[in-house]
Amino acid sequence: MKHFFLLGYLLCWFVLPASAQLTYAKLRVQYDSVWTYKNLQLIPIRFKDKDAAKPTVPPPAESMTLVEAMQNSRVKVREIDGKKGGDVNWLEIKNRSKEDIFITSGQVVSGGKQDRVMAETKVIAAGSTDYVKVYCIEKGRWDRKPKGFKHRGSANVELRKVMDRSKRQSTVWKEIDNQLALNNRMSSTASYLKLFKDAVIEDTGYINFFTRKYRQSDSAFAGFVAVTGNRIICTDLFATTRLNNLAYPSILASYVRTAVGNGAPPTISHEKLKTFLDKLLTDEPSQKKFIATNGKMDVANGKIVHLVAYE
Repeated sequence: MKHFFLLGYLLCWFVLPASAQLTYAKLRVQYDSVWTYKNLQLIPIRFKDKDAAKPTVPPPAESMTLVEAMQNSRVKVREIDGKKGGDVNWLEIKNRSKEDIFITSGQVVSGGKQDRVMAETKVIAAGSTDYVKVYCIEKGRWDRKPKGFKHRGSANVELRKVMDRSKRQSTVWKEIDNQLALNNRMSSTASYLKLFKDAVIEDTGYINFFTRKYRQSDSAFAGFVAVTGNRIICTDLFATTRLNNLAYPSILASYVRTAVGNGAPPTISHEKLKTFLDKLLTDEPSQKKFIATNGKMDVANGKIVHLVAYE
């Protein structure tokens, strides 16, 4: 019973009240305040009313991201044993700290018997153990002696899109094979992380620019539309500004990996952007219909925590 009330308390903090919406009724797209650096453009989406972006009750504890928790040994990530060995599509997350841990869909961890990518956005309460849906991103390795897990950044938007739309492990593996082939990367285990072995220095300029822009703003951000060339690569929206603050480094890394690896200077028109966002933000019925084939919703207690949409 204690855990039931704690969960309800956490959900009140992390998600919007029942009357709130991630639609035009509550959100404003800042077309006149776009951020652009080389091949990547971010269009901010903010809450019209800053109070709507705040938690409904004070948090029972501080919170940290998954990368912070793993770097400081505050969390134990463990594979789940099945009847015929491990279950590649679930990880057990044990929060050893007195703070809540926020996991963002698309985050990558290496180790275990196979590397994984997080398939859902989730809060792991302080001192609790929970399970997170994942996909394997290294189909050719299944070690008898698993390695310890390490945080390895975020998947690019291409992989996130396939993962969120298909919800199938076989399709995720096929996408990784395609990306390895397109980038002339050889991997004996079909390792997704092989794609980014040499990309850290190239990404630094993007990360620094967009991190500085975010820190210099006091807007109540709900999320962003990410653009490269004439493509809308992804839109991420979160239930509160607090959640967006926690998720921003992870989703930014995802956008940057796509802009660097498969991008071009932004040329998208206002009309194309508005047509896409009208499908996503006009009202809740049309939003659900659009997301059903073009993205996903992570929901807790019947309320949206994280909404993702692709062109």
